[in-house]
Amino acid sequence: MATRVSKRLFSLELNDVPAHLQTPTFALKWSEEIKKSPAVPIIVNLSIDSKGFYLICVNRVKKEVECFDLALIHDTRTGSQVSLPQGGAEYFDQNHIGVLDVPVTSKWLTIYYGNTFVASELRIVHFYFESTSLAREWTEKLFQLGHNQILRNLSSLDCLEKIHSKIIHGLLDLDKRKIPVRSLVQFLCKSNRDSSKVREIHQRLESLKLNIIDSTIDPNEFTFNKFFSLYMNLIQCHETEKLFNAIGGIDYQYLNLENMKVFLKKQNETLNDTTAMDLYEIKANDVIKKYSEHDEYDREKGMSNESFLRYLLSFDNLIIDPKKLDLCMNMDKPLAHYFISSSHNTYLTGYQWTGRSSIEMYRQVLLTGCRCIELDVLDSEKKSDEPEIKHKNTPVKPVLFIEVIVAIKEYAFKVTPYPLVLSIENHCSAKTQTKMAQYFVDVFGKSLITEPLKTHPCSEKYPLPSPNDLKYKILIKNKKISTNSTSSVNNNNNNNHQIINQKPDAISAATGSDTSSDISTFSSTSTDISRTKRLDESKTQKQVIVGNIFSLENQQLLNASPRHCFLNHNPDELEECTDVNENSSSENPPSDGDTICESKATKAMSDLVHYLVPVPFKTFAKAEQLSKSFEMSSFSEDRALSLIREQAKEFVAYNQRQISRIYPRGTRLESSNYNPYMYWLVGCQMCALNYQTLGKTKDKNL
Repeated sequence: MATRVSKRLFSLELNDVPAHLQTPTFALKWSEEIKKSPAVPIIVNLSIDSKGFYLICVNRVKKEVECFDLALIHDTRTGSQVSLPQGGAEYFDQNHIGVLDVPVTSKWLTIYYGNTFVASELRIVHFYFESTSLAREWTEKLFQLGHNQILRNLSSLDCLEKIHSKIIHGLLDLDKRKIPVRSLVQFLCKSNRDSSKVREIHQRLESLKLNIIDSTIDPNEFTFNKFFSLYMNLIQCHETEKLFNAIGGIDYQYLNLENMKVFLKKQNETLNDTTAMDLYEIKANDVIKKYSEHDEYDREKGMSNESFLRYLLSFDNLIIDPKKLDLCMNMDKPLAHYFISSSHNTYLTGYQWTGRSSIEMYRQVLLTGCRCIELDVLDSEKKSDEPEIKHKNTPVKPVLFIEVIVAIKEYAFKVTPYPLVLSIENHCSAKTQTKMAQYFVDVFGKSLITEPLKTHPCSEKYPLPSPNDLKYKILIKNKKISTNSTSSVNNNNNNNHQIINQKPDAISAATGSDTSSDISTFSSTSTDISRTKRLDESKTQKQVIVGNIFSLENQQLLNASPRHCFLNHNPDELEECTDVNENSSSENPPSDGDTICESKATKAMSDLVHYLVPVPFKTFAKAEQLSKSFEMSSFSEDRALSLIREQAKEFVAYNQRQISRIYPRGTRLESSNYNPYMYWLVGCQMCALNYQTLGKTKDKNL
């Protein structure tokens, strides 16, 4: 059973907010309306509530309060990572701010905020502080607090505390320092036109015996205990009352130690729990003590109905063990034993054909804990030797390759230490590939896997290294030249005649990827072998390469299909060299974007590929015979589903040894997602999904 590579958790406790961050801090907030002119910042006070749920921003001019949910903070940046908003630089120059002191960006905090991963749809909020130390502290602390996994897995009881915190801070009248009853009623009631609900809320507030003066409530008096009592009275949860009475509270209005002990025992009967009754007694005593703390007068009597409801809504009664939210799996097994959160066409912000390429998408996707991102690399449209990233053969505008990998370096391990896979779809010339490889080495440095680990060679019968073995490492998935192939192809690019002497395994390794392996054209009526040059080198028409063939005595020309033009030393080794998608003829080319022919790998790029060598899938039997865990194949969602129906057991065995990647069918032009669950059932590790499209199918991959 594969285990899921997930994000590193900062803690398993609610946020512990330092006292000085709970007190107001002076800052300037930049307007988010970029077209607004003139550009003038707003004076604000920033603080964090004591439970660490909200960043509270108080507009000191308009006396307005905005609460930013920390769980929706994707990223915080300061210093060189900051891009000043429109008009920002001019404003600070005119007012001589940061000119004689330090750069403005070093005192700047930018927050990327929202419930999406598409950068253009996120709110970008800018703050300016009085010192670099303040900006740095707020940047680091907000990121740490916002990425606490507990905030995304709150119990119902914690959610109520979060609502109470927003009421106390967000509804506060800053002049009177009171909470207007009218604002509270509007917050609790969706429609003010529902007079019966409004009347009921007023009645329940009166029953709390609050000191309501001038239709306002003192926030210090409106404690969470008062709010919880109001909540209980409003929801009137009859189900919990019936359960409470059934356990034994109907006679005395309290559950004693014996009642709770029996209840906890029955809860665990379905789990074949063998815990001794004396241990249940200890647990029951702890539960009563913990959830009756608010009831200081009747605490000795046992657990009241309200205390019992608090327990039912708490972490102690979650359907899952809260410890499972932390990293609880053994991370020392081979990499193929883990589900790996994967992204498809990571650079896109929208549809496959009409979307936009964005460097920011790589940052946002990596911040979710994604461990496999995709880069479609092409030669520059401006005829320079700078590689670019875009969706090939579409009107999508490109982004610079170097800027993307710099962003990847900065965010690769910001939320998790486990290895990052760069899935390269390579459409570059040899010259550009050389530059790509150099960029990888220069930018990633020691983080890049440039050779196999000594303990895990890329050889037959050896398993893949574990996530712990590859901590803080970056792996490249790209075509790789077989060590058995001759060097004549690379050394004679300018010649019209080449000698071809390759085994089919060499061709397979050189062309293996999640793209089509339509490599050449062969004419069976001629003694010459005709073959097209690489697609990226063709200019006006396909050029025929005629070569002298030597050592033909022990070789045979097999499978004279237009898709197979190579010589084979062993006829038994020949198998179809087709894409893992469906077999496609030249009359019916594959429609999937992932099946476009890639360029042939150069030695510079090939030397960077280890443990994730893409090869065309042949058969499960062949893969088992070769037993090369470092080889992997990519499957379209339809092809993989067909294999699951026909050879599910074989697929499971395959995934226990090596990695498979599933990508969306080419007809998903609107960037919709398939359901990864079916592929996880057979152990497919990389289910590449479109992160720019929110929904249940994508959320399963987080």
